[in-house]
Amino acid sequence: MEKVKKVNEFEIFKKRSGRHAVLNTKTNKLVAGTEKADVLLKAGLIKLTPPKAKEAAAEAPAAQ
Repeated sequence: MEKVKKVNEFEIFKKRSGRHAVLNTKTNKLVAGTEKADVLLKAGLIKLTPPKAKEAAAEAPAAQ
């Protein structure tokens, strides 16, 4: 893994697969889930898009 950035108590690494790993240096454990997304968003490495609305699927008439 290649070290990309250090943000506060987090170190961000880039894996060979292109994904990111976030390490909490205080606890020396990897971070996952929404906390990982928040750290990557603050570091400017990712952009989050709002989820697609499911209304379009609900408006379609049922086939008979």
